[in-house]
Amino acid sequence: MFKKRLADTLRKTFNTFGLEIRLIKNIRKAQRKEKEAKEQKKYQTLAQFAISSILDIGANEGQFAKTIRTVFPTATIYSFEPLPDVYERMCLVCAEDSRIKTFNLALGNEMGIKQMFKSSFSPSSSMLTMSDLHKQEWPDSSVNTVVEVESTTLDSWIKKYEQILNDDFLIKLDVQGYELAVIQGGVSTFKKARLVIIEVSFYEFYENQSLFDDIYNCMKNLGFVYRGNLEQFNSKNDHKIIFADAIFENVEL
Repeated sequence: MFKKRLADTLRKTFNTFGLEIRLIKNIRKAQRKEKEAKEQKKYQTLAQFAISSILDIGANEGQFAKTIRTVFPTATIYSFEPLPDVYERMCLVCAEDSRIKTFNLALGNEMGIKQMFKSSFSPSSSMLTMSDLHKQEWPDSSVNTVVEVESTTLDSWIKKYEQILNDDFLIKLDVQGYELAVIQGGVSTFKKARLVIIEVSFYEFYENQSLFDDIYNCMKNLGFVYRGNLEQFNSKNDHKIIFADAIFENVEL
């Protein structure tokens, strides 16, 4: 009770000088809500499509699944995350949503046990070696350890869930430079997707990674049209555009 009265007194005193006291936890909560609202607004343009299923490839802790749920409230989401500890956190985040199906798998163009480079910032983890440019741009992500993960191809996996191919479905691909390998292992599935969202890079953040031109040409050959970027991101040093969330629409369905 005393703390509440003291807080009220301090608040009134500061208010007389045109100042406002806000708890740090409340500020952080407001910042999180603002960020979530921005993410949700970014994807609202997709609401025009009758998407029934979503393949979330490179799910990390389920951030995309939780956000896209606000756009497609009844869609079934299939989320793939290869790193065991990150996968466990994703399962906790998505536990209350029975329409999110989770898989502790990497997708690529080969089947078997693969080495993955786990970054100290887990969203930067990749099947490819991190470049010096990435470490310069995001120093907090530069510590990497090797983890063995189970890998399969999308076309092989889809055989167990063939009902997805009868729906209008969306593929989201965020695999840190490993995009072409995933597409190569899932050509038949990609050809039947209504929409594909791919995080594309314009500079090499991983050694021998696929860049925008590679992905654009590949998707064009599969019958997709590039519809622009849902969002693009600038370098912190010189403000050049370094990567984007590109959207491709299948015009051959």
